[in-house]
Amino acid sequence: MAASQRARMLRAMTVAVAAKGYAGTVVADVVSGAGVSRQSFYEQFADKQECFLAAYEASAEGILAGVEEGVDREGDGLGQLRGMVQAYLGFLASEPAVARTYLIDVFAAGPEAFRRQGEVSARFAGLLARVHDRLRNEGRSDRELDAFDFEALVGAVRSIVTARVLAGDGADLPELLDRIERFLLESLA
Repeated sequence: MAASQRARMLRAMTVAVAAKGYAGTVVADVVSGAGVSRQSFYEQFADKQECFLAAYEASAEGILAGVEEGVDREGDGLGQLRGMVQAYLGFLASEPAVARTYLIDVFAAGPEAFRRQGEVSARFAGLLARVHDRLRNEGRSDRELDAFDFEALVGAVRSIVTARVLAGDGADLPELLDRIERFLLESLA
């Protein structure tokens, strides 16, 4: 019961923040959206920020799981790169509330949220480094790249995707697949 309530509260937080922004969202929005009591909320979370951070983590883990699956597929480095980008864009396009909360509203939630966003970006950079290693092992790349390079590439893709979500074009993200894949491949090869 508690796990089900928690999952509903995380979803309700994501939906409320996507609609109202972090600053405009209150605990009552989460309680109402999840169909739980205020007491149930405070049994799970100390405050709105703790709930938001948990919702952000859940969103990030969902996105990362899909991207990792794309990277871990059997196949060559090109297939892994495509799978990674396709999973990222597809997940965000299919979950507009998550996309908005994950890409935009996280920056309004304070320094701890910003720190966690940085950790998630570092995990994406690590996945991109794995793809680059695969491309190098296949002889498709002779470039020496370091952590900064992967961080910059992740930041560039995130910026492009965030701009589309902010403009209300999140459903069209999969249309960027070929262009983002080409950009990353040219940067990695």
